[in-house]
Amino acid sequence: MALKVDLERIDTIINSLMSGDIVELHWCDASKNRRVKRIDNKVVACYKKLVARFVQMSYDTAYGVEHILLEDMAEGELDLPTIWSIPRPVVIYAQVVTNRPTKETSNIGTVYLGGRDYKVVTKEGGIGARK
Repeated sequence: MALKVDLERIDTIINSLMSGDIVELHWCDASKNRRVKRIDNKVVACYKKLVARFVQMSYDTAYGVEHILLEDMAEGELDLPTIWSIPRPVVIYAQVVTNRPTKETSNIGTVYLGGRDYKVVTKEGGIGARK
């Protein structure tokens, strides 16, 4: 049974995301396989799934692609969070798990997420902006 990807639904969900929302994303990733005896879906497909807190959208000006930035914090982890950058075009499923708005952004641009303060720093014009 083939999975039908509803791009219109995915776009609606992604466009409605607010900083702090918990979102579940599925996406297709590149794959590498050694000693392949036959090419089938297990060789070609590399599906990923993540449930994490939405941070923001960021634009890669070098390639003209939007990226979804998510924060993933392992339970009990004392370090800074892991930030995932997922190119928007590879997303095949999106679902808001819960709307959990964060505290207001401070006047210096530090966002409060999961009990930690950090700044999202990008070059003017987005990731990969060139002068």
